[in-house]
Amino acid sequence: MKSKSIYNRRLENHFFRLLAQSLERRKSILNASITISRLDLTPDLKNAKVYFTAQKFEINPQLIDDLNNQVPTIKKEIAHNWKYRFLPNIVFCADQGLIEADNVSVLLDKSIKDNSNLNE
Repeated sequence: MKSKSIYNRRLENHFFRLLAQSLERRKSILNASITISRLDLTPDLKNAKVYFTAQKFEINPQLIDDLNNQVPTIKKEIAHNWKYRFLPNIVFCADQGLIEADNVSVLLDKSIKDNSNLNE
């Protein structure tokens, strides 16, 4: 995989900040506390895939639909501070990696507890 240029990384960071600010203003509308875990911006700057997790990993399809329905208004807010030619299309996806990591952590804790019970 080719590494991103400094210019693209700078744009990605700027887009990330603007997106986070817009989502912070929508917290009451969405009735969920959302954390952006990763942002994948294509090299041509046309598409942005936003991976997120919700508080206590309570991600349901309705939340994903609500976020994707908010995309036009989010893009409108971002456009006020975006100085570049293209504003990326935004797609929200649940970050399964954090959920799986939490499940692995629970399994490891259970395994350690079981091993300590066997050693006693």
